[in-house]
Amino acid sequence: MESGYKALVKAFWQTYRPTALPSWRRRRRGDVLRADGAEIEEQIAERRDEFREETPPGADFRDAMASINMATMRSREAVLHELVYSLAKEPGTEDAEMPRVSLPKIAAG
Repeated sequence: MESGYKALVKAFWQTYRPTALPSWRRRRRGDVLRADGAEIEEQIAERRDEFREETPPGADFRDAMASINMATMRSREAVLHELVYSLAKEPGTEDAEMPRVSLPKIAAG
């Protein structure tokens, strides 16, 4: 099982947009996938504060880290929807199942 955002983008395109893949080969497909994976990571980090709830005064370190982790998960969900899952699926692929991909662990910070 592949892992990471690059693997997620690759699996989505192979499953739901297979006729578009040949154009990737002409544009050095590996570079496109690396850029997409890096772009996803950057946008998740940039948008995390949009989803972060204010930590109440007197909250301990664990509460603050939990707030950051939750914001990161919400940010990841929004970014993946916008950059990957909202792409139109090619006719005939709507019922296909994408292979499992392990996403990076959410780490506060």
